[in-house]
Amino acid sequence: MKVIDLFEEAVSIAALQSALNQGWVRIRYRKLNGMDRILFATLDPSLYTYVFKLPPGARPKRPYLITVWERNTGWRSLYKNRIGGWKLG
Repeated sequence: MKVIDLFEEAVSIAALQSALNQGWVRIRYRKLNGMDRILFATLDPSLYTYVFKLPPGARPKRPYLITVWERNTGWRSLYKNRIGGWKLG
């Protein structure tokens, strides 16, 4: 992977993070078995209800994961390198 590819990936993940904070986002994700999956996710707390069991910051940060709230499912952790694309949904 070239340096420019890493930069573009970082910009794309930052844009995804911003979009998730604004509302629902449709994400195409490649599962471990190679199948693609579509999910609708957000990080906007006004769009879901959840009582946190651990205080914020209690979980270790894993830079290769992004944690999202999936509609009708709950929390999901996604590998950043498996995200195939996204758009505001």
